[in-house]
Amino acid sequence: MTTKMLYSRWTNGEIHPRKWLLYSASKGSVYCYYCSLLNIGDKFSHPDGFSSWKKAHSKISAHEQREVHRNCVLEARDRGTEAGRVDRAMESQRMENKKLVQSRTGISLGVWK
Repeated sequence: MTTKMLYSRWTNGEIHPRKWLLYSASKGSVYCYYCSLLNIGDKFSHPDGFSSWKKAHSKISAHEQREVHRNCVLEARDRGTEAGRVDRAMESQRMENKKLVQSRTGISLGVWK
């Protein structure tokens, strides 16, 4: 693995770090953080990782351009927002249940100490 693989050159000439690319020294493989997180099942998210170093730079660049990779990045970021958190969905469901009980019974539910 070369340090060149850790950076991407954009069409405007800017160079940006590939923050999504993880390297495992013990396995000698690289992984896509986002695709592994969402388990999309390609070579960059496989438990063995990607370790075919011939044309690795072009393979990493191609992965970066894939629609499924971009969708994983967006999905992971959405899950990181307050609206995308699991506990947020649970709280929303709890509030819906509370409103349902109130509408059916006319009883206001609250917490008393």
